[in-house]
Amino acid sequence: MNSHMLRIKLLTFCLCLATGCLAQNIVLGSISKEHPYKRTQWTAKQYQAWQEKYGEIRGINCPYPPCDAVTQEECIAKAASLGYNSLRWWPAGNSAEEYIQGVEQWAKMGERYGMTVAPVFSFPQRYFSRADQETAELEAFVRKVTAHFRGDDRVIMWDIWNEPDLNSTETISIMEWIAKMAQWMQEEGCSQPITSSIIWDSEYSTCISTEKTQNILARESTEAMMDIHNFHDYNCQDGLGEEVDAMVNRLKTISDRPMVCTECMGRTNGSGFARTLIPFAKHGIGFYTWGLGAGIANWEVYVGRSTFYNY
Repeated sequence: MNSHMLRIKLLTFCLCLATGCLAQNIVLGSISKEHPYKRTQWTAKQYQAWQEKYGEIRGINCPYPPCDAVTQEECIAKAASLGYNSLRWWPAGNSAEEYIQGVEQWAKMGERYGMTVAPVFSFPQRYFSRADQETAELEAFVRKVTAHFRGDDRVIMWDIWNEPDLNSTETISIMEWIAKMAQWMQEEGCSQPITSSIIWDSEYSTCISTEKTQNILARESTEAMMDIHNFHDYNCQDGLGEEVDAMVNRLKTISDRPMVCTECMGRTNGSGFARTLIPFAKHGIGFYTWGLGAGIANWEVYVGRSTFYNY
């Protein structure tokens, strides 16, 4: 917004106050000259509007073709036919332009089948250091991606760092980087919720623990900056839903915001659809499962393992 438009909006606002006819839809833009689209962390009204707009999230992680006889679009079409309405994956790209191209490709395919996309930032880790040059390169990358998709309804959320270190000498520094990325995205007027899968130590004992190390405090304070909660839980079978109950209580002590479990379904430990989706429905939690069918990651076996599949 240029200074002329800002003066017009302020004048209109003052006139309405004076005449008692302040309209409900008047929204003042950013007053920052450097960042004209700047916003703050989402308010309750904003994330409630997001929930109402998109409804229940029923997502699938990485529905890649199991063999050469199946195309990527056929996989997405199959996911949509099964009731999934969102896609989460790690777009590749050594530059912002390549990453944007990857998101665009999936967003177009998803849109054809009524599906949104939830891209994961696949690039921050390779810039992670304390060098000013690498920080500047990452900042430029994040800002360009954010600006390109500002206002794009096909993107339902951004996961800006997948499963950051839980308890290492780098944990606090990583949290600082996540906070920086969230700030850059806010300054660029990111219109989608900013989130990070910081909470992925989902064991029941961790959820109910009252011990607070410096790393846990850093993780929780950074989680509190996110627009929505985004966690991982492969143990939803534990205690007939007690695991999920404990996770919900844990997140609510940080902030009371919408919750999306962006990674779930550990079928090898008994955490299948029935034991996973029932507690999610109970708490109104959106989800992204793994494993669209045989031969796709985390169907017969756990992520990172392998099994023979002859097409």
